[in-house]
Amino acid sequence: MQQAEYFDLIADKTLRKIDDKSLYFYRRLPHRFISAYQYLLEQMPADLKNKKVLDLGSGNGDWYCFFASKGAQVTSINISSKMVQLTKLKANKLGFTKYITAKTRSVLDIKKLKSDSFDIIWGSGILHHLPEKTIRETLKLTHKVLKKDGRTYFMEPVSHYKWSGLSS
Repeated sequence: MQQAEYFDLIADKTLRKIDDKSLYFYRRLPHRFISAYQYLLEQMPADLKNKKVLDLGSGNGDWYCFFASKGAQVTSINISSKMVQLTKLKANKLGFTKYITAKTRSVLDIKKLKSDSFDIIWGSGILHHLPEKTIRETLKLTHKVLKKDGRTYFMEPVSHYKWSGLSS
């Protein structure tokens, strides 16, 4: 099974469960992630209003909702069309549609985005899904679309992996 198909199946299950009660949970993000992500969140600008954020491998839209709730303009990229659909559904139900651009794309498609256009690039749990060559290319491409004073943040759920020492 290809990665996109796998994540489409997960999104299908989640799409069937979205209701007002479950959306309350998403309004409270990233509280369930605070301990793991505290350091990265502390490194970000306190004010995200009107900042442009690129959410790579955006999954089910949790981090998109967080950035949008802070007033950021978010471009969300995911290889799974169903995950993109889920992100759009959450955005609509939470009133964040004016903040979102969500696309079904590979991370390597960021080369098609305008240079120097994002203040923040965020990737949560995406790199470990990619071959090493693609990771290296992705890291190089993030520099192209990142503004001169922008920052890139990647957080992975693995403590040791063959690419842990990679830099672009």
